[in-house]
Amino acid sequence: MVKRVVEALDSTVNMMRDNQTYMKHVSQIFRREFYNKMNEVVTSVNTSQTVLEINLVRQFTESQQQVASDLDFVKLHLAELVNHFREISDAKKVEG
Repeated sequence: MVKRVVEALDSTVNMMRDNQTYMKHVSQIFRREFYNKMNEVVTSVNTSQTVLEINLVRQFTESQQQVASDLDFVKLHLAELVNHFREISDAKKVEG
């Protein structure tokens, strides 16, 4: 009778060891997969950040070029307006 109890306990201990070994193995697999997925996420975030930075720089550059172009246009028209006022002023001086 005692022998059976000892054998049953040994069997239970062996099953627990097997379960523990299995759980350790599954945990290692899970941990490895988790870190692989996290590395994929980090890579994806880094790639997205790089693309966003490139797009922002491009858009900012285009915006600066547009502002510079608009400013040149305003300068040109302002110069024409100043010349026109000078011509009017000169014409009035000649008349007066």
